[in-house]
Amino acid sequence: MMDALFERHQNVALSFSGGKDSLALLHLMAPWWDRFTVYWTNPGNPFPETLDLMDQIRQTVPKFKEVAGAQPEVIATDGWPSDVVPQSHTTDGNTVFGATDFKVQSRLSCCLRSLMIPTYNAMRDDGVTCILRGKRSDEADKTGLLSGYVSPDGIELVFPLYDWSASDVLSYLQENKVALPKSYGHAKHSLDCMDCTAWWGEGLSRYLQAEHPVHFVEYKRRVSLIKEAVAEQMAHCEI
Repeated sequence: MMDALFERHQNVALSFSGGKDSLALLHLMAPWWDRFTVYWTNPGNPFPETLDLMDQIRQTVPKFKEVAGAQPEVIATDGWPSDVVPQSHTTDGNTVFGATDFKVQSRLSCCLRSLMIPTYNAMRDDGVTCILRGKRSDEADKTGLLSGYVSPDGIELVFPLYDWSASDVLSYLQENKVALPKSYGHAKHSLDCMDCTAWWGEGLSRYLQAEHPVHFVEYKRRVSLIKEAVAEQMAHCEI
């Protein structure tokens, strides 16, 4: 399948986050490393461990490109990301009801504008016609996109690990002696931004507390403020 893919695509990108799935995909694709470029998007405030990993990958693969993300600008404009959004603290809420001490935005909106859009735009602008991603069918992400989907820009998305399970990925990495990032000792997936205040229950808080206690203090302060704003909003619910 891969040989046929590279016959029809001359400019292929592999989207790399440093998480277990992208690590497995990268090593699975080792026979074709000279046929694609590894893209990593630096959100603007990554973990130092992630930077170390990317330096290793940069020195290992023939072609590596770092894309500039937009997280600091997105946060400055629309506030801290959250799983639950109190509407009075959003940008729209501030416009209608007046400014609050801090603003909050949806976690998905933050990730989309900070990471996903810059990544896709960079690949498109580079003339990429195929993107390889480590997406699996058993992930919580149910966007509905299947391997082989072609975007309106004519870019084909290919998910070589789509039929793999999470345990398949972990077994593959172990068999091939590929070390997981140490964040997996606390979190369920790769971590992008050190100052993220969203993705509750995914292990970010545990990891910060264990490995970056200074950053954890500010994380806890911000999340506590978000929780207070949510509780204030909920207090108006009549049911």
